Amino acid sequence: GSTSATVSVGDMLRTGGRDLKAQPEKALALYAEAQLRGNGGAARRIADMHLRGEGVPASLETAERMLTQQASLGELQAYLDLSDIYLRGEFVPVNIQTAIGHLQRAIDGGNTAAMVRLGDLYLTGGPGLDADIGRAIGLYETAMETGNTSAMRALADVYLNLSLPIANPSRGVELLKTAAAAGDGNAALRLGQM
Repeated sequence: GSTSATVSVGDMLRTGGRDLKAQPEKALALYAEAQLRGNGGAARRIADMHLRGEGVPASLETAERMLTQQASLGELQAYLDLSDIYLRGEFVPVNIQTAIGHLQRAIDGGNTAAMVRLGDLYLTGGPGLDADIGRAIGLYETAMETGNTSAMRALADVYLNLSLPIANPSRGVELLKTAAAAGDGNAALRLGQM
């Protein structure tokens, strides 16, 4: 059978629904089954359950170990999950440099979503990180070269922001049109709202 179907059922059981009671222990069992069959997303969900203490005792150490293992197996999204742990400050104090390290490892593996996230960090800056618009733009442009429409939208936002010295509304609209033509519904929505 399909591991994605197993994960989908696990997702329903994890959160429950209108007529379905949440059953995190059953969800965990389904995720474990899918993980054994090679589904990295299932492994990341198990790590998240350990992080949050859903169906298992909460354990940051276990979650980090599992995510690091998945990342080492090529599941680059696990690096983004690790970066989120350190960016949100929900489970540990915010540590932007640790988060950047995880994003950089994902970027080194070719993950363009990590490029966009790191670009977002440099665009706004944060505790211990000065804003660097040029670096943000460079990351967005690199991600765009692979067709990443989120990067196109992010860069469009930069150019459409009239408070920035590099504002270029016509370039921003052009990027939104390109993203929309590539099937990005959010870009199409933004264009429709203009």
